[in-house]
Amino acid sequence: MESETPTNASAVAEASPSSSPTPANSNQTAPPNQPIEPKRSALARLEYRSVEFRGPIPPPALLLEYDEVLPGAADRILTMAESQARHRQEMEMLYLKGQSERSDRGQWFGLIVALSGFAVAGLLGTQGHAVAAATIVGADLIALVSVFVIGKRAERTELNQKQPLAPKEDPGQSD
Repeated sequence: MESETPTNASAVAEASPSSSPTPANSNQTAPPNQPIEPKRSALARLEYRSVEFRGPIPPPALLLEYDEVLPGAADRILTMAESQARHRQEMEMLYLKGQSERSDRGQWFGLIVALSGFAVAGLLGTQGHAVAAATIVGADLIALVSVFVIGKRAERTELNQKQPLAPKEDPGQSD
């Protein structure tokens, strides 16, 4: 019979048919004639790397990597970003132009409605219907003031939403 060399001499006695191994650790047991294998621990290292960037153009190092994989890719990416920026600017200009035209049109229609109300009130006042004329003029003025106030409030709210919030100063502190 071949002689087996135990892997841990202090933990395993020489194996023989009449003797059983004596483990140094009482938690380990081995069948007769078998050495006790020491516990092996494996250390594995897992590394995760993530690269992020914001905007349409990747950082220069990444552009170089794209160019290595596909020659000309960096130029194509830059061309695409320029085209997208140009398109976005054109869309913003169309939007602003449309907003301006709608605002102008609304002001003209408001002027026409207000002048029509004043004309009707004047006509009613000349025919002896002073209460009806005063009611129409009052309603006309209230409507004009309301539209102006609501428009300014909406404009201020929109402007506040677009501006980044600045830290508020403590009113108790003085310069």
